[in-house]
Amino acid sequence: AVLGHEVAHNLARHAGERVSSNILVSLIARCTLLIDPSGVLYSLFLPAAALLHDLPHSRDHEVEADYIGLHLVAEACYDPRAARKVFRAMKDGEDHGHGKDHSHGHGKNKSNNHGRRALAPPEFMSTHPSYDTRISNFD
Repeated sequence: AVLGHEVAHNLARHAGERVSSNILVSLIARCTLLIDPSGVLYSLFLPAAALLHDLPHSRDHEVEADYIGLHLVAEACYDPRAARKVFRAMKDGEDHGHGKDHSHGHGKNKSNNHGRRALAPPEFMSTHPSYDTRISNFD
């Protein structure tokens, strides 16, 4: 499931889409400096662009890669239903604090350097959908 997901990112050319998108956002950001040379508008535009454009598109790429990955797994004669089990296991491992934090912002909690549990950001501020969202997408 995970390998199919990662291959799907390449097949869908997500890296190229990000590069093209970043060029456009960068051009718009530089245009804000023409409107407001002080840079205040620029410093407001960049986080807004990340929150309203970059992060949603990143989550869309992840969902698309999950979908394509399931088809790749099925074509390779593996059971695509196992993907749900994989994401449940990753969620359960993170919820119980087992192992290292490989969540990339997926779950509810992360360990910090002091061994305490810290809350992950809300899904709208993450580059990846939550495990719950991903698991529900497999229905």
